[in-house]
Amino acid sequence: MALWFPRRLALVLLALVLVVLASSLSLVSVTFGPRTTPEHLHSALRAAAVPPSTSRTSTSNAPSNTSPMGHAHQNSHVHPAAHVAPSPAAPAPAAAPAAANASVSTPSMQPSPSSPLPATSTPNLASSKPSSPFTAAERKQNHDLLGMVVLNTPPGYPLWGHLSVQNKQAYADRHGYGLHFQTTVLDETRHPAWSKIIAMQNLMRQGQHKWLWSLDMDTIITNHSKKIGDLVDDKYDIIISHDCNAYNTGSFLIKASNWSLGFLENVYKRKDAQPAAWWENAAVIEEFEAIGDLKFRKHVKVVPQRQLNSYLPSICHFTEVSSWVAGDLLLHFPGLRNIANGHQIVLDYFNRTANALSD
Repeated sequence: MALWFPRRLALVLLALVLVVLASSLSLVSVTFGPRTTPEHLHSALRAAAVPPSTSRTSTSNAPSNTSPMGHAHQNSHVHPAAHVAPSPAAPAPAAAPAAANASVSTPSMQPSPSSPLPATSTPNLASSKPSSPFTAAERKQNHDLLGMVVLNTPPGYPLWGHLSVQNKQAYADRHGYGLHFQTTVLDETRHPAWSKIIAMQNLMRQGQHKWLWSLDMDTIITNHSKKIGDLVDDKYDIIISHDCNAYNTGSFLIKASNWSLGFLENVYKRKDAQPAAWWENAAVIEEFEAIGDLKFRKHVKVVPQRQLNSYLPSICHFTEVSSWVAGDLLLHFPGLRNIANGHQIVLDYFNRTANALSD
C-alpha cells in the first residue's frame, strides 16, 4: 500500500502534464495556423504576380560580352547567344486567396517588342514624321543609289527596338532609300552579328542598289534632313569611320561591286577573328590589314567619325571628333548593355531628337 500510492500519484501528475502540453499545442495551432511551406509561398507569389512576357534563353556556349569598354564595337551587335528561343510557357498556377491590402508585383525583365513604353518615355514619331520633300523621280533615284541594311535579329532591344525601326523607316520614307531589315539568323553556327555579312552579299547580288548603308539597331538617325547619299564616293568601295580605338561597322557604306563581294567573302572566312566579342567587326579589321596599305587606300575611304557614326559622348571620353552634337546625322550607342540604365539613356535621346524628324 505504501508503494502503490506514490505510483498512482505519479501517474496522475503525468496525465496532468500531458493534458497541459496537448492544450498548449492546440493553442499554437489555432493562433498561427498551418506552417507556410516554400511551395505555398511560391504559389501565392505566382498567383499575385504580373505574368511575365515571353523571355529569351541563352545557350551555354554564348560568347561573352567582355570587350574593352570604350571600343566602338563592343556592343554594336551584342546578343546574348547565337541561338535564342522563347521559354516554354509555364502552367497556370492554382489561384490563391489574396491577402487584404497586399499586392505582389513581379515586373518582367524582358518585355516583348510590342510592349508599350510609358507615355513619358515614348516620342510621338507618328506626329513628327515628315512628308517627303522629294519628287517621285528623285525618290526613285535615291532608291537606286542606296539601300539601308539593318540587322534586327532576336533578342534585339525589347524596350526600344520598335522605336529604332520607326526611326529608320521614317528616314527611308523621307528620302526614298531602300530599307531592308534582316530579322532572321542566316547562319545558325555563328553569332547573329555575322548575318549582316550574308545579308549584304545577298542584296548586292540582287542588284537593287548601287550602295548599301549598313546600320546596327543601337543607332538613331538624328538629322533627317541630311542625305546619306551625299557621302557616297564612287571612287571607293567602302566608306567607314575610325573611332577612338578602331574601325567600326555599326554604320558604314559599301558599294555593290565585285571587289566588295570578294572582300565580304574573305571577311566571312575569318570566323576566328579576335577579339571574338567583336564578331564580324573584328574580321573586317583583320581583312583591312590583310589587303595591305596600297589596296586599302585605293578601295577604302575613311571619313571623320561624326559624318557617319557619332557616339554617345562618354564612349570615347568626350572627344570632340567622336561625340554627338545636335545636327549630326546619326547617334550610335556601342557598349549599351554595359552601361547602367542604358535603355533609359536611349529613350532620353529618342525624346530629344524626335523633333528633328521635321527639321
